[in-house]
Amino acid sequence: MKPLPIVIITLAVIALLSFGLVLTGWYNIAATDHHTALTHWVLDLALERSVDHHAAGLQAPASWQDSTSLRTGASHYDQMCKGCHGAPGINQGYIAASMYPTPPELALVAGTALLDREEWHQNVRHARIWQYAR
Repeated sequence: MKPLPIVIITLAVIALLSFGLVLTGWYNIAATDHHTALTHWVLDLALERSVDHHAAGLQAPASWQDSTSLRTGASHYDQMCKGCHGAPGINQGYIAASMYPTPPELALVAGTALLDREEWHQNVRHARIWQYAR
């Protein structure tokens, strides 16, 4: 048998077994259960590639650095984000320590983590995201 059909058959079997694993519900994806190193690697890779792909054409609105926009963003961050993500000179709150995965410290990540969470895409308008960026 030629090598190419063997590779194709092997990949098809792996894909079917993976799909079967998903269908059985055997793998626990709960946020309270820690993932394997392989799962972390796949999720991190998918996250990086997805953000790179979807952020490629984004342009900051013209007003994103004006003082009103910065004050609004700082106020919103203080009210809605600081408890879990911390702030410069302020540690993450006690709730963040109990979360899995632990929310990133956005002061260290410098804004890229703002685009990581699906709820941001669903609930926060594009212009508001830029109010949080600095």
